[in-house]
This record gives sequence, structure tokens and C-alpha cells, in this order.
Amino acid sequence: MFLASPDALTSSTLFRLTSDLRIRLDEAIAELGTGYVANATEAVRGNNELLLRAQAVVDASQPQLARLTVLEGRYAAAATALRSINDLSGEVALAGQAAEEAAGAVGQEVAASEARSVLSSVLSTLNTQFGGRTLFAGDAGGGPAVTDADSFLAWADGLVAGAGTAAAARTLLDTEFAAGGQFDTVVYSGGAQLTDPTLPSQEVVDALPTADDGTFRDLLKGLAMLAVNSTLDPAERDQWIADGTQVVQTARFQLTTLEASVGLAQSTIERGAEQQDRVLFDAQTTIDSLIGVDPFESVSETQALEVRLQALYTVTGRAGALRLTNFL
Repeated sequence: MFLASPDALTSSTLFRLTSDLRIRLDEAIAELGTGYVANATEAVRGNNELLLRAQAVVDASQPQLARLTVLEGRYAAAATALRSINDLSGEVALAGQAAEEAAGAVGQEVAASEARSVLSSVLSTLNTQFGGRTLFAGDAGGGPAVTDADSFLAWADGLVAGAGTAAAARTLLDTEFAAGGQFDTVVYSGGAQLTDPTLPSQEVVDALPTADDGTFRDLLKGLAMLAVNSTLDPAERDQWIADGTQVVQTARFQLTTLEASVGLAQSTIERGAEQQDRVLFDAQTTIDSLIGVDPFESVSETQALEVRLQALYTVTGRAGALRLTNFL
């Protein structure tokens, strides 16, 4: 009689057990990594309808929520920028009023110095970026919205100095700062206003203003009047500063309205993001209840399978080393 060592049946049994354990261990490791059962169809007993509907909601909601999060950040940054511009403009208005009351060269120069400083900050703020795009540059958000302060002041100073009288300078500034004037090419370098965003709820919010909005044109014109007043006849400077201060104050009222509009849009976007987050949470909860695995149980099962597989390897190794003499 011949005795196999180990026999074919034993080898086959050990091989099958090892193969089954390795498959189950791979599944357990995958479940541990994903948090979901390896065989979803088996978990829902073949009825995938609810699972598929929930997954479709998740697939649609995730990009929408990501878009709303970016949009919310853009409007929040824009609101902060507008508040900063409004506050800075208030400082210039105070300096202009002080110059009116002082009615002298010192007050005029202080007003001009304050306006130049604030003008630089306002232009810089209008070039604020969020997520790699300039907020107030419209559809040309990849670059700056407005020119730098030195270039702006050189342009404005040239306009006022070339006009001769205060009346002529004011007319020239009104023309060049209006739509179709040099402002469109010398100062503003952005594009057209973006399309009003539509939220998943189909609500439409106002797009962010561009830096060539009438409010910013008026504000920058008033700042320019205060900043370059030294080129005018001394007898006309006091009234010029008073007029410039009034332009800044009027622009500030318009800026407050603009702030309110952006703030309203921001609140609407926040509500939309919260609603989308709830939809995503509900759908994700449904998926977890259908095919989710308990992380602690998954860890325990993975460890137990690893121990069993290691023990099986040991048995297989010992069985493979058996010879005929072991049975004699």
C-alpha cells in the first residue's frame, strides 16, 4: 500500500480554506478602508433601489455643495472688502471736512495726503482675490481689476493740471470717469460682470459688482479730487476740496447700498449651502444605514481573519513537510 504525504484530499482542503480566507480577508480590509460592506447587493438583499437613489443624491449634492462653499467664500471676502473701502472713505471724508473748516494750505495738504494714502488702499482692495480670481474684475478675474495708485494719480493729476480752472477740471473728470471715458481703459482692466449665480434651489442672487461700477467710479473721482488739489489756483482749492468731499460722501451712501446687496446675496448663499448640506447628510445617512460597517467590528474581524490565515499557513507548511517516515 502507498501512503501520500500529505495526500491530495488534504492538500485540496488546505488550499481551499486558504483561498477562502484570503478572499474574506481582502474583503474585510476593503470594508475597513471604505467603511462599507464589500457586497452591497447582498447587504440590501438584491433591492438596490433605495441605495441607488441615495447615492444619486450624494453624487449630485457633493459638487453643488463644493460650488456653494466657494461662492460663499467669495461673497464673504467681497463683503469684507466693501466694508474696508467704506471705512477708509470715511477717514478721507473727515479729513476733507477738517480741511474745509481750517480753510488753509495746511488743511488742504493734509486732505491731499490722506486721500492719496486711502486711494492706494482702495485700489489694492479692489484687486482682492479669492481662490485665484479677482473679486471685482468680472469675467476677467484672472488679472487685476484696477491699475496701481501711482499710475492712477499720474493720470488724474494730468487731467486736472491740463484743465486750467477748477470748473474745467471738474467737467473733464466727470467725463473721463463716466462710462465710455478714459477710466474704462486707464483705470479699469477687468471684464464684464459675471452672470447672476443660480443656486440649487433655483434662487438667483446678484453677481458681485465690478470695479467699474458707478459707485466705485464716483468714489475714486472724489478721492482723485482731494488727492491732486495742489495743481489748482489757491483761490479755488477750498471749494474744490468741499466738492470732492461731497462726492466721496455721496459715493459712501451708494457703497452702503452695495454692501447691503452683497450681504443679502451672501445670506442667501449660506442658506442654500446649509440646505444642500442637510440633503447630503440625509442621503449619506441612508447609505450608511444600508451598507455601512461598524469600524470597531471591522477592525476586530480583520484581525481575527489575519490570525486564522496565519495559523492556516502554519498548518499548511507543516503538512507539506511530512514524509512517509512520519507515518511509520
